[in-house]
Amino acid sequence: MYRQISHQREDRIFYADHETRLCRIRLIGNEKGLCGLLLDTGTGRRSFAVFDDWIQNTDFFSGAARQLSEYFEGKRKIFDIKLNPRGTDFQKRVWKELRRIPHGETRTYKEIARAVGNEKASRAVGMASGRNPVPVIIPCHRVIGSSGHLTGFAHGLAVKERLLRLENSGTPYTAWEEQAARRNRTSDFETRRPKQKTEKGPACND
Repeated sequence: MYRQISHQREDRIFYADHETRLCRIRLIGNEKGLCGLLLDTGTGRRSFAVFDDWIQNTDFFSGAARQLSEYFEGKRKIFDIKLNPRGTDFQKRVWKELRRIPHGETRTYKEIARAVGNEKASRAVGMASGRNPVPVIIPCHRVIGSSGHLTGFAHGLAVKERLLRLENSGTPYTAWEEQAARRNRTSDFETRRPKQKTEKGPACND
């Protein structure tokens, strides 16, 4: 569940939208770190709302936005961004292991399962990867099937392929590709609305 906002700054959840060469992204976080990164890929399979208790603050995310722009331009391989995603102990172990996959390389779900101490937990690793609230920075797109084929990615396999192509070639998207992508997609981002009691989404640790 989303935290209720108190009068203390560290309890407030901030957000900001930022245009990148891949797509528009939404950053969500608090004083303890970045809690969520949403990709507006326009797949139409999901929607992301801004809730009434979130505070828009572009300056708060200026450093993260700059690093992400550099990444999508092929100029950055390692992120130096403080993270604060909420998850189970197992999910956090998987996410930590994902961050150890070097830029331009891939690992299989089985390899990640082995690294977290249970070689038979490939399916659980896949589920934890799918619940990654900070894609790109926690690079779940670098995990592939044992056959070498691309498998599940919450934002679509086309986006996963583009991220891997960017990292392998170091070549950013062309202006034509950017314009075409923006013309051909609808937004997954909703306008501000009240939060329903049963809704879940990117949440920050206490």
